[in-house]
Amino acid sequence: MSDPKDKPTLQSSANRLRKKGVTYPPDRWAPSAVSKTRPPTGNVSVDADLRTIQGRSATPRPVPPTEQQAREFLTHRFLAAGYECVADYNLSSPSMLVRLDAFDPDRKVGFHYLSHSDSDVVSDFGSEEETELARLDESGRAHVLVVHDTDIATEIELEERVDEFLARLHVRYSSP
Repeated sequence: MSDPKDKPTLQSSANRLRKKGVTYPPDRWAPSAVSKTRPPTGNVSVDADLRTIQGRSATPRPVPPTEQQAREFLTHRFLAAGYECVADYNLSSPSMLVRLDAFDPDRKVGFHYLSHSDSDVVSDFGSEEETELARLDESGRAHVLVVHDTDIATEIELEERVDEFLARLHVRYSSP
C-alpha cells in the first residue's frame, strides 16, 4: 500500500492568498507608491503620479485672478499710489463710451480688468475701445490700464503690470 505522505496535495487559490508579503510585481521592481509591503516614502500624490504618467504636468496650472479679486487688488494699488478710485466710471470721448472698473476723474487715471469668465464676457469693451484708450494715453488726455485675464496667469503678473503702468505715469509726470 502507499504511504499517505506520498499523496499529492491539492493547493487552491485560497491557500496561495494566505501567504503574507507576496506582491506582484515584486517589491524590487515596484515604486514605493505601488508596493503593497513597503510604506510609501514621503508624500505621495496618486493624482500627480497619474498626470506625470499621462505626460501632463504634475503641478496645477496657475489661475488668473477673478474679476472681483483683480478689482480689489488694483484698487488697493491705485489708492496706495495716491489716485482716487471711482468705481464703475463712465468714460467718454467723441468716438466711444466705456464703463471702467475704476477711474480718478481729476488726474484722468484708471483701470479696467477684462475677465473672460465673469460678467465681462458679454461686454461693450472691444478692440476699438482699447485703440481709443491707447490714443487718449498717447495724447495725455487719459491713462487707463487695461488687463485681460488671458494675458496674465497669476496675481504676481497682474502686480507687475500695474507697477509698470504706475511707474511709467510717475516718470512721465515727475520729469520737468
